[in-house]
Amino acid sequence: MKRTERKFLKHYIKAFRGFGRKHKTTEDFLGNTKALTEISVQKLSRNEDKAFLMEISRILRVIMSIVEHPHLSTKREEIVARIEQVKQLSNEEFSRAIKESSFWKKRGIEMVPENVYSYQNVDELHIYENRFICLLLNLLEEEVREYSTFYLALLPTLDARDNLAKAEEDVGELIELINGLAKRISIIKNTRFYKEISKLRPIGRNVQRTNILIRDNLYKQCFIFYRRFMATNEEKVLARDLSNYYTAIILETIAERGFVLTENKNLARTKKWNFKSPDFRIVFQKIAPTHFQLVVVHLKSKRVCNHLLILSTSLKGEEILLPEGDYESVDILSLWRVCNYEDRGNAPYVLPLKEKELVERWFLGKTAIIEGDYKIYSSFCPMCKSRVAEDDGEVWCKTCNGKYRFVGKKKESRIWFISRRGL
Repeated sequence: MKRTERKFLKHYIKAFRGFGRKHKTTEDFLGNTKALTEISVQKLSRNEDKAFLMEISRILRVIMSIVEHPHLSTKREEIVARIEQVKQLSNEEFSRAIKESSFWKKRGIEMVPENVYSYQNVDELHIYENRFICLLLNLLEEEVREYSTFYLALLPTLDARDNLAKAEEDVGELIELINGLAKRISIIKNTRFYKEISKLRPIGRNVQRTNILIRDNLYKQCFIFYRRFMATNEEKVLARDLSNYYTAIILETIAERGFVLTENKNLARTKKWNFKSPDFRIVFQKIAPTHFQLVVVHLKSKRVCNHLLILSTSLKGEEILLPEGDYESVDILSLWRVCNYEDRGNAPYVLPLKEKELVERWFLGKTAIIEGDYKIYSSFCPMCKSRVAEDDGEVWCKTCNGKYRFVGKKKESRIWFISRRGL
């Protein structure tokens, strides 16, 4: 999840909590969610991205200035030097040289010193503050890489008729800006400053205040930027906030699809909601901070389906691990897309959808019942047109792994999508 999205999600959660205190029961909450779910973190995020990227551009200029003239620590180091290279010897250095027989050489009948112990001042680059600059640069590189991945995925690709849709407003400009930032980071990483310090063990994210970080103007700017934008990475809190954000949207979507709440519980205390419609009985429940289970029971056929929904704060779906359990489907929902678990690394952002549309697409993929000709769709998949196999009224497609069932009095009239692929 991008930094701007984290920022606005926190604002939303404040509104969510106030709304929850005012509408304590689930029924009351569902009856008044319009005002709450009209807030779009997506929309707010897009408006802020350019400003944040420009701020990164500014701080990279500051980092470049530091790299060209870094703070150095003067270190006094003992060396062995030839006598003619030393301008002045202390009594201690002279006494030590006298005791070192290897330093003396015979010239005629005399013994004269050839080498002596001496001290020199060495400028040390590997100070804490410079290691902090490298940490900040690495974090900026990761941030820019996430923005690049996200906006490149939003670029339209050719459709079936070889047409290109129009890109979202400012996407091209933002991609150009991101590429420029990536190039500047690459230049800094090729400097001696970065190459030398990157060999050391990196410092932790809990950066300590030092005199240089709070008094030197350039280092101070970097430290303020870090504290403001990069210091906190509260993934657990972020995941919880995203969970609350989508909980309201999912509950509202279920209610709008004709499902009636069968139990009116205190919203703040429950993690399980029961709904019923003419065709289904469903249970929607939170089973972990970022994991939701949807149990769908078709009333006439008594078919029970368990589905898992994982909320993700990351743009990298391949990082999500599959939990244990037997589910008809496992889907991943982030702020910008919903996809099947198996497709998480390859699922494109084909068309940007709003949060509500993403939830509707996921929910209808488990509960939609549509008109469909049994003679055709008992042989061919309505999702990918591949041949299918039928067993006792339930049809499974080996190509897209979609699953559906013919329901109703007349088989040819209605199809229930148990698990629709290609969300």
